[in-house]
Amino acid sequence: MRTLTQQRLHTAVGSADEAPRTDPSRRDSAPAADGATDPASDARNNPSRRRLYKQWRPRSVWREQARSRLADLRVQLDELPPDQQSDTQCRDARRQLKEAMQIVDTPPRLHGCWNGVDVEATWVRIHAIDAAVIRLAKPQLVKAKLPGIIADGEQLLGDDHPRVAALRGYAEQPEWDGHARESIAHSVKAVYEASDSENVRLRSFRNLLFGGTLALAVIAIGLAFVDIASPSSLGLSAAMTSASSPSGTNIVVVEILGLLSAGLVGAVAICRMQGTSTAYAVPMATMLLKLPAGALTAVAGLLMIKAGIAGSAVTASTDAHVMGYALLLGASQQGITGLVDRQAQKVLNGISSKDNA
Repeated sequence: MRTLTQQRLHTAVGSADEAPRTDPSRRDSAPAADGATDPASDARNNPSRRRLYKQWRPRSVWREQARSRLADLRVQLDELPPDQQSDTQCRDARRQLKEAMQIVDTPPRLHGCWNGVDVEATWVRIHAIDAAVIRLAKPQLVKAKLPGIIADGEQLLGDDHPRVAALRGYAEQPEWDGHARESIAHSVKAVYEASDSENVRLRSFRNLLFGGTLALAVIAIGLAFVDIASPSSLGLSAAMTSASSPSGTNIVVVEILGLLSAGLVGAVAICRMQGTSTAYAVPMATMLLKLPAGALTAVAGLLMIKAGIAGSAVTASTDAHVMGYALLLGASQQGITGLVDRQAQKVLNGISSKDNA
C-alpha cells in the first residue's frame, strides 16, 4: 500500500514537470475561458482591429458646439450646492443632459438632416438645462450669464419686449429672492423659445430652397430627355444641328452652358453674402438653386428668341449664336435668384447663433 502511494506521488510530480509553462509576458494575449478572446487585448495586439474597436463619433460643427455647451453645463450642475443636488429640477436636468449627449453621439440620418430633429431636440434640452441651472445656481453664475441672454433677447424679441426689460432690471439688482429667480428663469425660457422658433423658420426656408432646386433640376433633366427622344419637339434642333454637332444633344448643350454661366455669376453673388454659424447651410442652398435655374432660363430664353418675341434683329441661326445666348441667358437668372439671396440674408440676420442662445 505504501509503495502504491509513492508511485502515485511520483507520477503526479512528473506530470507537473512535463506540463507546458505559460510565459507571464503573454498572459494578456491568452484566450479567455470557453474559447472566447479578449477584444481589448486583441485590438491592442492587432493594429488593423484596433481601428475597428475605436469608438466612432459623428462630427459636425453643430455637434461640437453642442458637446462643448453640454460639458460646460455638466460642470455647472456638479458645482451646485450639495442641498441642490437632490432637487427634482437638478435630477431632471441631468436626465436631459444624458439624453442630449445620446442624440449628439447618434450617427446622422437623412431624415434627421432634412427635418432637423436632432439639432432642435439637442438645443431644446440644452436650453432646459440652462434654465434649471439659472434656478439653482449661485447668483454670481447667473449674473455672468445674463448679459449674453439679454443681448440675444434684444435681437430676437426687441429692446422693448417686457421679458427683455425684466432681465435688464434683474441684472441691476444686487440680490434676488425666490420670486425674482423664478421670473428670471421664465424670461430666459422666453428668449430660448424665440431662438428655437427662428431656427425652425430658418430650417423651413432651407428646405424650401432645396425643394425648389430639386424641382428645377427634375424639369431640366426632363427637357433634356424630351429633346433626346424627339429632337424636333422643342424647335432648337435646326439651330444646333451641323456636321460636327449631332442633333439630340441640343438641349443638353444649352443647359450645360446655362448652368456654367449661372455658376460663375452665382460665385460672384455669393461672395457678398455673410456666412452663418447655424446648422443649416442656407448660403449653399441658394448657390445650388442658381444652377438649375440658369439651365432653364437658357432654354426658355432661346425658345422665346426662336419664337421671335425678341424681334427680328435677334436671331439664333448658328451654333455660335445659340451658345452665346445660352451663356447670356444663364447669367440672367441672377435677376430672379438675387431676390432669393436678399431674402436669405434677411432671414440669417434675424437668427441668433445657437452657440450663444
